[in-house]
Amino acid sequence: MANHHRAVAARMARVLAPQAWCLDVGCGGGELPLALARLRRDCLVVGIDPSASAIARGRRRARGIAAVRLLRAGAERLPLPSAWAHGATAIGVIKHGVDARQALTEVRRVVRPGGWLWIYELDPAAAGVQERFSGLVTDSPAVAARILQRFVLPHSVAREQLREQRLAAGWTIDEDRAMPDLPLYAFHLRKPA
Repeated sequence: MANHHRAVAARMARVLAPQAWCLDVGCGGGELPLALARLRRDCLVVGIDPSASAIARGRRRARGIAAVRLLRAGAERLPLPSAWAHGATAIGVIKHGVDARQALTEVRRVVRPGGWLWIYELDPAAAGVQERFSGLVTDSPAVAARILQRFVLPHSVAREQLREQRLAAGWTIDEDRAMPDLPLYAFHLRKPA
């Protein structure tokens, strides 16, 4: 599991109320939901991802863990009721061709008033992005460089672009910062109460 998923799960575990319901948008194989469930068995964590193979892989890993549910869905149309989640995360989702404004609007629908959304995206402008990206995905710098150049950077969203999209979708800003140890930027947003 990537270190950034564990770090986000640990931070979530500290701020979540008892028996909170959480959403992980673009959960892939369920790394963040599984990490959070290990820390907070009292919370329900629903992960969504459009990839059937990623969801199947995550479901195998989550077998027997009642606090995790993984569903196949896209970020623009979530199969959850309005005002359901206390909080949500989206790590590296926007670069996968998601309509950012539609996804932000849809997550806002699912999050309760006063709830939050934490977004982490690759910062293409980060110093040493290639070297720092390598540790996120593989131990091989050569493989990481190919992944970064071919799949990630061409689809990355500039921080300013996403800042505009989140405001247009009706979120307020709790935190907007570059991650000091990772080539990511973080937006912590809040749905007005």
